[in-house]
This record gives sequence, C-alpha cells and structure tokens, in this order.
Amino acid sequence: MIQQCIYILFFIYPIFASTYTLTDADRKSCELTWEVAETEPFDELILSWNATRLEKESYSFFVSLKQNGQWSPWLFYAEWGSFGQQLCKESPENSFAETFRGVARPKSGVCDGFRIQAFSPISNTLHGLHSLFASLSKKNSQSLSSPINGEKILFESVPRYSIMQLRLSSIHEFSPAVAALSAINFLVQGTDPLEFINAVYDQDFDCYEHWPLIAVEASHRLGGDFSVHIERMADFSELYSYLKQGFPVVVGVQGTLTGAPRPFFREHGLCVIGYDPESKKVHCIDPGFVNPKFAFVSYPFDQFLKAWEKKGKIGCVFQKAEFP
Repeated sequence: MIQQCIYILFFIYPIFASTYTLTDADRKSCELTWEVAETEPFDELILSWNATRLEKESYSFFVSLKQNGQWSPWLFYAEWGSFGQQLCKESPENSFAETFRGVARPKSGVCDGFRIQAFSPISNTLHGLHSLFASLSKKNSQSLSSPINGEKILFESVPRYSIMQLRLSSIHEFSPAVAALSAINFLVQGTDPLEFINAVYDQDFDCYEHWPLIAVEASHRLGGDFSVHIERMADFSELYSYLKQGFPVVVGVQGTLTGAPRPFFREHGLCVIGYDPESKKVHCIDPGFVNPKFAFVSYPFDQFLKAWEKKGKIGCVFQKAEFP
C-alpha cells in the first residue's frame, strides 16, 4: 500500500532539468553557448557545472533568458577557477531578467527559454570544463503528494562531521558545505574538510553556503568519475531514486525536526543517507550536532518533507559519470 503525505504550501515546482556535456571540440574553444529556445514557463534557473580546478585557469558563466519572444542581455552568473570563485549579481535597468546568488530569474512574469555561455578568459580553452546542468522551476500553490513506499536503504559508512568539531562559526552558513563533505568522502576518501570549506567561499557575497559553488568543488574533488549538480526535485520519490543508485543526496531544509539539535530558522544542510519505509524515517547526517558521533539521526518523514519543501526541495545530486 502506498502511503502519502500531502501538504498545501507555496511550492517551487521543477519543470525542466537538462545537461550539456562538452565535446572535445568544445573544450578546444575559448567559448561555448548552450541554447534551449523553448521550455515550459519558468521563473527560476539554477546553473551548476562540473569542472577541474586547473592552475592559472578560470571560467566565466553568463545567462540570457527569453520572455515574450525576446532575449535578455547576457547576465554575469559566476566566475570559478584557480583564483577563487564567486556568484554574481547583475540587474540592468534595461533587462527583464537578473542574476542573484546563483539564481537567474525574470523580474516579473515567466520565461520560456534560456542561453548559457561559458568563457575562458585566460588560456582560451575550456579543457577543464566537463558539463553544464540547468534546473528550471516555477512557483505554484498546488498540493503535492509524495509516495513513501519502497525498500529500506541505509549507507552506514558515510563519514560524520560536525560544524563545531571543525571550529566553524556559523551553523547556517557552513552546514550545506559540511553536509556535502559526508557525501564526498563516502564516494572517494581523502578530501580535507577545511580545504574544501575554504574552496567554496564566495568572494563576492562573503559566504560559504552557495549551492553551485559547493557542487563544482565537489566535482573537482571527486574527479571525472562522478557528476555533481544542483536541482529542485518534484518530490521525495525523486530523491529516493538517487539513493537507490547508491548515492547520498545533500539537501536544504528549514523548520523544526524531532531529534534535531535545534530548530532551523534559516536554511540548513543535511546529507540524506537512507530511508526506512516501515518506520517512515529519513536517515541523515546532520552537521549541526556538537559531537560528530551524534550526527547520524533519523527524522520523521512528514517533518523532513515539510522542512525540505520550505527550501524548494533543493538537492545536491551525485551520480556516476565518465567525462571524456
């Protein structure tokens, strides 16, 4: 029997997700433009990318959105490379679209197409860039239900980390990156926690919590055997499908969870490592505990779903890949 948990909230509903994998010819060029001229209406685009951080190399990313048959000007989205990293804010007066903290969006209404440009200003090649991923979504107020039946899954050997253990100052600012550490060192051991944290620092916004920068640094640390991207998911069954493939999923939540170290009044990162359909519990590594040995916790499914939906069902997804 399929059990369902239904909420009526203000949802962010995913309507499109697509990957562009660079060819050898693409990487020999200094510039790449990926265009999808027709999509379902959306009011948010999140771009993430897989790349290797090379010495004396950087990549600039620009986004253009289409609304009512017109393209916006190219908007600066991000810069990433040997010098560091930053997401950008750009909102020209003559543009109906803007970028802000890892999101490209229309100032009002919806869009129905996008273009993404990657540019290499230093070496004039894109040889360290592997793929681009676009997650498009739209706000709506319809109720969604998530089936919660399936086989029991638990990754018992996922490493546990604590923000306090790493002597990081802010639970909210660092939690998505620390949660990602659990997934990274479960897949490939050897990533130094503090090196990773410093490598996701956004030099423009002075913070450590931005999802696209966490994803690309995870991609760099994991090498070419895994792809990492950010997406908004339709429901828990989509998250569960990644667990079934053998991969943890890092998510953002907000609210109160029974058994949590404290209420999460801002976005908090969890590494989801399993699910039990009998007890209706979602197994997580929660970096908010003072002692990492207590970081493994099982949250009630209905509470987890509600807290996850408050942050638009965002997830950092890991998958097997072989980039050329």
